[in-house]
Amino acid sequence: PDGDATVRLLPPKNVGIVTKLLRDDRQMASSYTFIGRKSRVATIFVKTYDPGEYVLKIYGKDMTDKKSKYDLIITYIIESSKPSTVSSFPFFWSEWGMPGHHLYSPINGFAFVSESTTIQTPHSTS
Repeated sequence: PDGDATVRLLPPKNVGIVTKLLRDDRQMASSYTFIGRKSRVATIFVKTYDPGEYVLKIYGKDMTDKKSKYDLIITYIIESSKPSTVSSFPFFWSEWGMPGHHLYSPINGFAFVSESTTIQTPHSTS
């Protein structure tokens, strides 16, 4: 693909899905993949930052069984011809869900590696 790939799966309702994206046998940050789920269809979106070969590993587990672990379901080899036009997907820090935590800047919500991002908390700004 040209920097963006999409994989659609139809897992059973009770199966949770996580992904790992690798480049040169090194795991990339989780912000290069995003899992959306609508009804029973799980759509995995992938961003690549450079042309080349990537490995997408998809894991699943039975969410009704608290003792179950994520097992490898399938592996895809993705050959990217050019980088994505957007460097990565936005991701959320768990602290953002706490009352009083707000993204202060940039106001449009896009945060890039090369730019600073300000998060306002009830007690400080970082």
